[in-house]
Amino acid sequence: MKTKLNWHFTLFLALIVNFAFAQEKVVSGTITDNEGLPLPGVNILIVGTTTGTQSDFDGNYSITVDVGSTLQYSYVGFKTQQFIIQNDTSTLNVTMIQDNALDEIIVIGYGSTSKRKSTGNIASVTSEDIAEVPVSNFQNTLVGKLAGVQITQVNGKAESGVKIRVRGVATVNGSQDPLYVVDGIPITNLDNNINDSP
Repeated sequence: MKTKLNWHFTLFLALIVNFAFAQEKVVSGTITDNEGLPLPGVNILIVGTTTGTQSDFDGNYSITVDVGSTLQYSYVGFKTQQFIIQNDTSTLNVTMIQDNALDEIIVIGYGSTSKRKSTGNIASVTSEDIAEVPVSNFQNTLVGKLAGVQITQVNGKAESGVKIRVRGVATVNGSQDPLYVVDGIPITNLDNNINDSP
């Protein structure tokens, strides 16, 4: 009798453990934008936990999740999306939807914020703004386009450089030259002489 009871208890315990492990599964997939290009660095988070992962360079990801949990996908410039994991979900390919409010998002050195919540003054000039201006050097294309930026010609010669001051005489690092970021590359000193161009 005691052996039969132990056998039933062992079988019951094995079924419970098996059922518990059956609820956890690996979900993988690829994350792309609306043009089908892979998105690296998309944050994937199990809602209600601190467990998550990121997509790799090719937009691929893999995460272990409980059935019934919700996966949240977020990426700067795209709308956050959530999906509930079902029993039959093992591959979940996600196409991120571009956020129309992208112009209101500012990526700064320590994160991202909205223009409304920004503690500093941020201005930008687009390539369309620059293309329409017939001037001899890049810096002169910025004249009158950025509030608080003073641009003056060094002398009266066309090939001479310009001085640029941003809201005062010196910037944070003590230099009187502004920091330019062109295509994500910081440039601290632009050569103002157009005659040196190749």
